[in-house]
Amino acid sequence: MSTVSENVSVKLPYEQVVLIIRKAAISFGSLVERGSTFEIKDNAQRTSWSTTWPATVKIDVQKNGNDRTTLYITASNFGIGPIQRKECESKLGAIKSAIL
Repeated sequence: MSTVSENVSVKLPYEQVVLIIRKAAISFGSLVERGSTFEIKDNAQRTSWSTTWPATVKIDVQKNGNDRTTLYITASNFGIGPIQRKECESKLGAIKSAIL
């Protein structure tokens, strides 16, 4: 299993960050919310000839005061090796950019 993680601190209130995550998730796939944890699953259709497994991104959101929020972002998929890791890095980077 390939996994890539990153912590991001943003100077925005928790509630605003949650709204941004919901909006960003629309273009990436389906969103599952469980309290302060968000999971974005890739809806892209893969064929039997695909060389990558779709990555799932998990975002844990933590409130740090009134105007600071920390995001713990993890992207993972079922494959191993450099191609699968690149898929995770790519998905994590794209979602991080959309949120920021």
